[in-house]
Amino acid sequence: MSDTRIPDYLFEHEGKKYHYEDVIGSFKSAGLKKGDRVFVHSDLKTFGKINPQITKEAYTGTFIDALKDVVGDKGTIIMPVFSYSFCRGQDYDPDNTPSSVGILTERFRRMDGVTRTAEPIFSVAIWGQDKDLYKDIGCDCFGEGSIFHKIYLDDFKILFIGGTFDITYMHFVEQAHNVPYRYIKRFKGRMLINGESKECAFDYNVRFQDSDVHYDLEKISDFLECNGVLEKVRLGYSQIRVVGAKDAYRAISGGFKENIRVLLKDYGKEMYSMLKRLFPLCRSITGNGVRESLRILQEYIPLRTYEVPTGTGAFDWVVPKEWNIKDAYVMDENDVRVIDFKKNNLHIMGYSVAVDKMLTLPELQGHLFSFPDRPEAIPYVTSYYKERWGFCVSEDVRRNLKDGIYRIFIDSELKEGSLTYGELIIPGESAKEVFISAYICHPSLANDGLSGVVVAAYLARWIMSRPRRYTYRIIFIPETIGSIVYLSRNLEVMQKNVIAGFNISCVGDNGRYSYVPTRKGDTYADRVALNILSFKHPDFIRYSFLDRGSDERQYNAPGVDLPVCCLLRSKYGVYPGYHTSLDNLDFVTAEGLSGSYEVLRECLKLIEENRRYKINCLGEPQLGRRGLYPTISKKYSADKVKKMMDFIAYADGVNDIIDISNKTNIPIWELYSVIEKLTESGLITAV
Repeated sequence: MSDTRIPDYLFEHEGKKYHYEDVIGSFKSAGLKKGDRVFVHSDLKTFGKINPQITKEAYTGTFIDALKDVVGDKGTIIMPVFSYSFCRGQDYDPDNTPSSVGILTERFRRMDGVTRTAEPIFSVAIWGQDKDLYKDIGCDCFGEGSIFHKIYLDDFKILFIGGTFDITYMHFVEQAHNVPYRYIKRFKGRMLINGESKECAFDYNVRFQDSDVHYDLEKISDFLECNGVLEKVRLGYSQIRVVGAKDAYRAISGGFKENIRVLLKDYGKEMYSMLKRLFPLCRSITGNGVRESLRILQEYIPLRTYEVPTGTGAFDWVVPKEWNIKDAYVMDENDVRVIDFKKNNLHIMGYSVAVDKMLTLPELQGHLFSFPDRPEAIPYVTSYYKERWGFCVSEDVRRNLKDGIYRIFIDSELKEGSLTYGELIIPGESAKEVFISAYICHPSLANDGLSGVVVAAYLARWIMSRPRRYTYRIIFIPETIGSIVYLSRNLEVMQKNVIAGFNISCVGDNGRYSYVPTRKGDTYADRVALNILSFKHPDFIRYSFLDRGSDERQYNAPGVDLPVCCLLRSKYGVYPGYHTSLDNLDFVTAEGLSGSYEVLRECLKLIEENRRYKINCLGEPQLGRRGLYPTISKKYSADKVKKMMDFIAYADGVNDIIDISNKTNIPIWELYSVIEKLTESGLITAV
């Protein structure tokens, strides 16, 4: 025990004072017990207002004493006392080099009975009767023979005291799986060994310097919790968390199979950068802006492009002439461009014909478009199927135009050309298809159009990175005419094979999630979307099919009847900046894109994993003899396996896992590990 005792209390939060016994109780509630081997991460500043009468030594010593009391004399405690000495070009002395990772670890290192490893980067301090078993380690920081390898072999409990979930152990799992964003780098330096300074070399699996590799630690905590392997207990303002080393290894390994970047922060920044690159291009339903946008997409995914000639019939429609534009402006009598296409491509009405003439202000006004209710915004206006010309301006600019003669210049071309679209078919084990559609015809509008394009592209990359049960049909098309043209060329095979589809639009902002159902409202796509949204974002807005407005109109048209719904953030036609210059790069965010990506990825994963399962015995199975149920029956002993028992109760070969998730109120991602355990034990079979 520490020789410093605590006067009255440790810390307080919301009027409650927390004592030594509370710390012990939280450790035990999180699953620690006598004889445990524990690896400790700590952040002691987050529990509440620390008693001002307590010294740092007393405060940190109390947590150490509490942990010793819980694991007892036969337990083992290891704390990181990382120094990163060789990384910093410094010599390393195991006895004197201080810890760089917190006051608790440094206090622990200096305690009697504690030994330290001779590891100049990721050294640890060890207490307990078995401390000598862990003192000798190899020269690979996260490889075989490392302290993290030994932690795995002896299945330590990894304890997180406080708010920060800084799980260094994950780098051991990453190295074991040869993740592509890290590589082995050798660090050399001098280390004091038995009083003698010797040159040594250690291998460290480091991040690539020029890559955007950042860990989302709370996301990792949530991931482990969703996999059912992390215990979490509140203590004051913060928490105590515990995960078994082997459980964490299995869970992260499973995550790597789905997404090798599962531990990293999301792709939001990458998607935003891609969107930012596409944003300035002047796109329309035909033309070089679409071609250039698709060419950029081909740098990310192996997209195939198609050209459909002007005049081609598509159901009740005909492919229009191709439109391209080089420049357009309105110039006043002082040769000042008061309206300039090159400053914002929304200034030109889409499909404007070529013009070079002089007009008075009253004559010009008949060709100007603005929104009086949004005076600062430039509207987005088009005229695809009737030849005319026009300019779009903010109401503020329009009101300030002075009487006079203006030069009107539009350097555009309408010609016999073609409509261009992109398609990516990703084959799976089955010919049955999942369909994803995004439109690529809008000019500089970030949320309406481009957000769906970049999210669809990154979903395609994820799909290609993993084994697939189904084939995926992903298209990038001009809205309305593009979907009609595509259906006219592919309807028969799509009606035969598509089991679910998603029209992706307006997914880049931070607004509430929205959902527009299929015309029937109860298709497979609807069931998947509603399940994922209900658990991930239960405050989502559920619209009617009567609120449709994008290409889901064509996919659900009578006689087409494809099961395609629409997932969005702030719905088209609803958010204030819709179809104006306010739908810009400031309106969309990396977080918005990432969140939408994750929701849609979960939908696709559910489609891949969804099956009907049947229990292979009559009555409830005996889980205990299979290691799935506590063999000592006491109060609350069944709580940890309740999800498993609830799943079994509905595993009748009729309910699929969406049904079971809905009936049991268990998120689908928490059922995946249950299914895996029951399948491995031979208790359930997919039917």
